Amino acid sequence: MPIHLIFLFIFQSGLAFAFSYFIARIIVNSSQEDARDGILAGICLVRKIVLGFCVILPPLMFLAYFKSLPEGKSTSLAVWPAAWILMILLAVVLALTLAMRKPAEAKHLHD
Repeated sequence: MPIHLIFLFIFQSGLAFAFSYFIARIIVNSSQEDARDGILAGICLVRKIVLGFCVILPPLMFLAYFKSLPEGKSTSLAVWPAAWILMILLAVVLALTLAMRKPAEAKHLHD
């Protein structure tokens, strides 16, 4: 696996994390206090759905790529796309998990 593809996998996972985290934080922070629980429940549902995709999509991608491999090609050519989609989906799950946490209370020093 060329190093530039590994960098690409990490970069795309980082982008997926950043976008998911910031969008979820904006939604949570802009909500009214009484609607916060509903929004958090919705984000939790989305996180569970993405976690389900983590279980389903990588094996499906592996099988699809494995069956399309020409004769004599390495199985690793089918593993990399599965690892790529798994990394992106896990980054989204991690971002949503962290976005649901309450931010630490700001501590002000009063002199």
